[in-house]
Amino acid sequence: MIEIDLAWLLALPLLFALGWLTAKIDRRQDGVSVRDQLFQELSQGVAALVSGERRLAMGQLLSVVRSAPEQINLQIALGRLLREEGQPDRAIEAHLAVLGRSDLLEVDREAALLELARDYQAAGIIDRAMESYQMLEPTAMALPGMAGQLDLLQRQRRWQEALVVLDRLLETAPETMSEADRTRYQGIRFHLLMELERVSEARGMLPAHPSLTFSPETTEEGPYVCASCGYMGRQHAWQCPGCFSWDSMRAVSRS
Repeated sequence: MIEIDLAWLLALPLLFALGWLTAKIDRRQDGVSVRDQLFQELSQGVAALVSGERRLAMGQLLSVVRSAPEQINLQIALGRLLREEGQPDRAIEAHLAVLGRSDLLEVDREAALLELARDYQAAGIIDRAMESYQMLEPTAMALPGMAGQLDLLQRQRRWQEALVVLDRLLETAPETMSEADRTRYQGIRFHLLMELERVSEARGMLPAHPSLTFSPETTEEGPYVCASCGYMGRQHAWQCPGCFSWDSMRAVSRS
């Protein structure tokens, strides 16, 4: 599976904005180019973002957003960057400002609502995060909306509700879902069934899964490290307590 650096995903709206600035902003009479100034700031922001200088990138983005508030994608990207920098409260403000616009296109509204849901989740405002994810189900963002609900419900150990959402998610995208995602979601479904003590159904899905014959006495001595997030714990766990991914804990070999 190809891994994509998150910085490049954040940079995409900025690259679109670069083209927009080139086409839309005229020169001032005094010879100073507003377009060139914003183009330079935005270019520096993209360069800082992809090189890992996220705080510098955020400063450049803030400057450009103030000068070109009509750039919706740029504002959404800025809010996302604020959240990634550990400032979910400011991200919430940024995305609420986008959603408050009267001239907002539906596609932008859905994108901003998804980011707002993730902001709420990062801020620990779980009820609003869940409500925002649920609002996305009738939209083109239904799949990430259901994926967000599934993540929240697993973190809260609400296994039955998580299973209902997961089955709805699998039914919604039988053809558009990648094989890797389908395999991952089937693995989650297996574990949800195990947590609900529906062992026979789980066995029918993955009959060779080691959890079916698991015994604490036969596990290797810890520590265990999550291959997804690096969380380290002394005891074996099928679900990582750090990132809540399944089957990611590995025993650290002792030499």
